[in-house]
Amino acid sequence: MKVPAIQILTLTLALQLASSCQEIYEPRILAEAEVLVVEGTITTDSGPHIVMLSMASRFDGHRHRRPVYEARIWIEDCHHQTTPLEHFERGSYLTPPGFKGEEGRTYTLHIETSDGQRYVSRQQEILPAIDNPDFSGSFGTDYRYEESGVSGRIIQREYEGGFVFIDAGGGTPETPPFRFTSTLYLQYSEMIGGGSFPGTFNFCWITRDITHLADRNVSSQTGVSMPSAFVPWENHVLHHYEFPQLVYNSPRIVIQRVYTLNRDSYAFHAAKNDQLGDEGRIFDPVAAQLPGNIECITDPGRPVFGHFEASSLKTFSHRVFINRGERSIEVTPTAANMDTIPPSGCLHEAYPPFWVF
Repeated sequence: MKVPAIQILTLTLALQLASSCQEIYEPRILAEAEVLVVEGTITTDSGPHIVMLSMASRFDGHRHRRPVYEARIWIEDCHHQTTPLEHFERGSYLTPPGFKGEEGRTYTLHIETSDGQRYVSRQQEILPAIDNPDFSGSFGTDYRYEESGVSGRIIQREYEGGFVFIDAGGGTPETPPFRFTSTLYLQYSEMIGGGSFPGTFNFCWITRDITHLADRNVSSQTGVSMPSAFVPWENHVLHHYEFPQLVYNSPRIVIQRVYTLNRDSYAFHAAKNDQLGDEGRIFDPVAAQLPGNIECITDPGRPVFGHFEASSLKTFSHRVFINRGERSIEVTPTAANMDTIPPSGCLHEAYPPFWVF
C-alpha cells in the first residue's frame, strides 16, 4: 500500500517536535564553599532550648557536618528584650535557665560567627496552644521490612498492636496547624541477687522516639484524626522498634508533644514530611532545599540553610490498653506527669514517682 505524502510529512514533523522538547538540565550546585546550617526551636516550655550551628560540607567534600564554635547568638523578642545563648558542646547553644517563649509574642534569632558574618531570622510569632486535642485508638497491623535471619533477604513482617490517633478539634480558621512528636514509655523490674538470700529489686523505665512510625507528623487540618503512633502488642517484637530485649510490664504509655505552627514553621515541616515520604513515584515532590527563614545580612548572596521555630507546646500522656481477643484499643490519660522524665533509668527498691501500676 502506498502511504500518502501528507502522512509522511505529518509524521516527520511530529518526530522533530518530540526531539526538540529534549534538553540537558544541569542544576546549579553550591560546591564552592561550606554553608551554615541552623537548627533552632524555642517553645512555651521552660527549656533549656537549643540552637545548633554547623557547616554543611561541599558537594564533593566530607560527609559529616562541622560544628560551629565561638559564635555569638541571641534571641530578641518584640519588646526588644534580648536573651544570649551559651555554647554547650559541639555547636549546640543553650538558652539560660527559666527562659521560655510567650504566646502572642514574636522572636528573632541573631547569629554572629567568628568570621564576622551576621545572620538573622524572620520574626516568628508564637501562636496559641492547642489545649484539648482528642486522642483515640484502633487495633491494627504495622508492616515493616526487615532482613531475614535465615535467607538474608528483605522480607515484610506484620506486627499487631494499636494505632493512636490525634484530633486537634475546633476546625476553625483561628486554630493553627500543628506538629507532634511521639515517645513510647515502657517499664520493667529486675531482681538483684537472690539464690539462697532474698533478692532486691530495681524498678526501671525506658523510652524511645516513635514519631517515625506515623506517615506524617504535621497537620494543617483540625477536626481530622490522623495517626500519631503505633504501639506493638507483643513483648518479643519490641526489639524491632529499637527497644532492648527485656521482659516489660504490661503498661504501654505514649507521650505526645504537640507544637502549634505559624506560617513559616508549617511550610518548613510540611515540606520536610513531603520529602521524607518520597516513594520514587512520578508525582512525588522533587527534592529541593527546605524553605528556611534565615538570611545573611552582611553578605545577602551567601547561602544559609535551616529554620528557627517558635511554637507553643503542650504535652499529653496516655496509657494504651490493647485487647487482642476483642481487637480493640482503649486510650486513657495517665495520672502521673510524664513530661519531664529522663529517657531511661532505674531506682533501687523504690518506685519512680511516675510509675504506672
